[in-house]
Amino acid sequence: MHEPEFLTPPDVKALAGGAPSIDAQAAALTRAGIPHKIVGRRLLVSRHHARLWLSGQPVAPTRRPNLSAAS
Repeated sequence: MHEPEFLTPPDVKALAGGAPSIDAQAAALTRAGIPHKIVGRRLLVSRHHARLWLSGQPVAPTRRPNLSAAS
C-alpha cells in the first residue's frame, strides 16, 4: 500500500498538539524543529520528516546546494 508523501490535515493538527489554526500549527512545528511549508491555505508536512522526528532522529529540511556560490 502506498502512502501519500504529505500528512493529512488531521495528522498535522495532531502532530502540532491539536493547535486550532494553521498559524498556531506552524508555530508548534517550528518549535519542535519539524520542517513544513504553508502553501495557500494548507500546511504541508512530509510523512518522512514526521517519522524521523517521532523516532528521535534530527530532522533537517532537504536543501539543494547553492551552485551560484561555487567559483
